[in-house]
Amino acid sequence: FAENHEQQAFTTLVGRHSDLVWGVCIRVLKNAADAEDALQATFLRLARDAGRIANREALAGWLFRAARDCSVDLLRSITRRRHLEEGLAERA
Repeated sequence: FAENHEQQAFTTLVGRHSDLVWGVCIRVLKNAADAEDALQATFLRLARDAGRIANREALAGWLFRAARDCSVDLLRSITRRRHLEEGLAERA
C-alpha cells in the first residue's frame, strides 16, 4: 500500500490489524462510539503517512502507537468540550 496506494492492499491491512487498533482505542476511551472514531482516525493516519513508516515490519507497533495517540487526542478533545459545556451551563 505504501508504494502504490492500492485499495485492496489497504483493505487487507485494515482487516489484519483492526482488532489490535480497536483494542487500544476501547481501552483508552471506554466508549464504543468514541473508539470507532479513533479507529477510523488511526487508519486515516496510516493512509496519509504510510510512506513515512521506516520499518514496515513494525507496522503493528506503529499502529499501536498511532491508535493510542489518536485515542488520547480524542479523549482530550472530549474532556475540553465537557469542561466548556459545564462552564457555559454554570453561566446560564
